[in-house]
Amino acid sequence: MSRRFWVTTVAAFAVAVMLVGFTWGGTTPRANALTGGRPAASTLPKGTVLASYPGGNTIDTEIREKRPRADGYYHVDTPATISQLKKLHVNTFLFLVWHSPADWQDLSGEFMAAAKRAGINVWAYIVPPSECVSWCSQPYKTDYLSWAREIAQLSTRYPNLTGWAIDDFTNGQNSQTFTPDYMRQIKQITDGINPDLGLYTTAYYPTAVNDAFYEKYAPYIRGIIFPFRDYPYYNTQVTSTLGPELDTILPHADKYHTKVVLMIYTGRYSTFDEPTPDYAKRALDVGLGYARQGRIEGIASYGTPHLGAPAVSSDLLAMYGRGSLVFQNYGGSTPAGAYESASQTVSVDPAAPRYTISLWRYNRFYSTPTPGRLMQVLVDGHVVWSSDIATDMSGGNHEFRWMQNEGPIEIDPGYLRGKKQATLTFRLYEDQAANYRSLTAFDTVQTSGFDVTDPGFETPGSWQTASTFGNLIPEMNVYDADLPSHVFQAVARAFAS
Repeated sequence: MSRRFWVTTVAAFAVAVMLVGFTWGGTTPRANALTGGRPAASTLPKGTVLASYPGGNTIDTEIREKRPRADGYYHVDTPATISQLKKLHVNTFLFLVWHSPADWQDLSGEFMAAAKRAGINVWAYIVPPSECVSWCSQPYKTDYLSWAREIAQLSTRYPNLTGWAIDDFTNGQNSQTFTPDYMRQIKQITDGINPDLGLYTTAYYPTAVNDAFYEKYAPYIRGIIFPFRDYPYYNTQVTSTLGPELDTILPHADKYHTKVVLMIYTGRYSTFDEPTPDYAKRALDVGLGYARQGRIEGIASYGTPHLGAPAVSSDLLAMYGRGSLVFQNYGGSTPAGAYESASQTVSVDPAAPRYTISLWRYNRFYSTPTPGRLMQVLVDGHVVWSSDIATDMSGGNHEFRWMQNEGPIEIDPGYLRGKKQATLTFRLYEDQAANYRSLTAFDTVQTSGFDVTDPGFETPGSWQTASTFGNLIPEMNVYDADLPSHVFQAVARAFAS
């Protein structure tokens, strides 16, 4: 959805690497690589799955009718959904049975026939016991034997119902339901009705590389759906780890004759940032490379926004204009000395009587901050301003609001006098080891004695970003009011190529 453009020096480096040659299985550490370059004339193996999945925790979920029917429910808008799927160039739709008690009725009574006419395959997507809290797949809820029977019987009427899936299969206490004996019964039911109907289960990275999972479940499933989230940092910015993660997963899956479908987040999920068109392209390019080699069965695009959907105004993270410099720590243990930064060569008046800088800053954290995470401004490597996130927000309740420093920051004239150029750096520095997630943003830089290019962080590429640790991701964040359509188009282009 580009509500945002993500710009990093490592991304620029990765483009250069791509131009001289790229290997799908490359293991360059966390280079946020732009991983395109597949031959235009190449073709996907027959049967490759190119799927869309509306997602259960996204802004753009199913397309529903604008008015409730006589039963009081907002039903899935089948014609509109089919139209969007055709524009997206998918050949498979993962129909989520979860958000409405009418979903199964819509799937069996309307959608399957329309999808068949449109030449689109369908997988019925059911939620596990852990997701049967406020919602549950209706009408059979956690009776997965009944789900197996009804879905298999529906597939005999509609041969384009080629699979079904259970979400978050091993999360929480779900494995207490899905015992080997229970799975054996599920398979016996489906095989007795339609042995060609395959069951897929979601398997996140730690599960997908665990032989114990395959030993327990491989006899009863056709494949896994692997949601890529840049383990263990969980974001929708870095794609350089996708190839290495697949390279680690595939030997396990192949050993147990289990197919792999890659799931890419192209819509906002939970606390993730909004995926951008650039992220969608990079991730899908990697996945399509593996699909062309026949190493994975296909790709599912998760939560792809609807074409023409409005952007979310709250994603505008700027004091003025549309852009800001954002430093994110995605949580996990971060060692002392790690940092993320953005730098620029500035023009200096060598004879200026005074050098100052003013800025706006914004902080957001997801758990109580501990001392030692420092916002800093540096001039030619000298720290001229530093403020601890924990101290900066304590007592004043300044989380989720922009603040300006009290008066200009005075820079020691000795750092700049007599120079015509210098390096200005914004940095988020871990002075002590920490383990919490946070977001820090800077905007609207004002200076005296030297000039800054793009002081409002409106132009991607005007600042050179860097990071020394995997969970620290700096970015130029530029709001795009047409982000949903831009992401949709990026997915459509990838699937059509």
